[in-house]
Amino acid sequence: MRRQLAIAHEWGRVALGAYRLRREFAVRLASQPLPEALSLLEPAGTLRWLSARQILTAIRWGLRLPTRGPKSTCLIRAVTLGRFLREAGEDVTLVIGVRREPPGELEAHAWLERPLGDPVAETPCDGDYQVIYRYPPSDADSAMPPSLASLPLR
Repeated sequence: MRRQLAIAHEWGRVALGAYRLRREFAVRLASQPLPEALSLLEPAGTLRWLSARQILTAIRWGLRLPTRGPKSTCLIRAVTLGRFLREAGEDVTLVIGVRREPPGELEAHAWLERPLGDPVAETPCDGDYQVIYRYPPSDADSAMPPSLASLPLR
């Protein structure tokens, strides 16, 4: 019974946290450079009882709650999931990639990867995205492009 209460408490904290983080990240992204806004990926606590699947379910539920704030994009979903997976002790990296769409426009997509490159939850559907940024950056990564704000994130 105690374990079930702990799971229910953590699940609610993650769902409500996802709801709040969506707005907080959008505000930060509008006023700060991307690397500073991504500081929200750093864990704010510890999750001991939820599995990765339960965390994903709670986040999806929290991001579906109605709000006057920003729409849930792949970047918001990846940042939110990354934050709570890190709180659960998982090592994940946020990846942003771009590709050309048929009319010649750039499309951006964000997803999470585990250390061996295994994608987590939301992945590029056909793998033809060129990676332009990782957070946290690895030693091999080059500097971030000056502006990602104009790219349409799915």
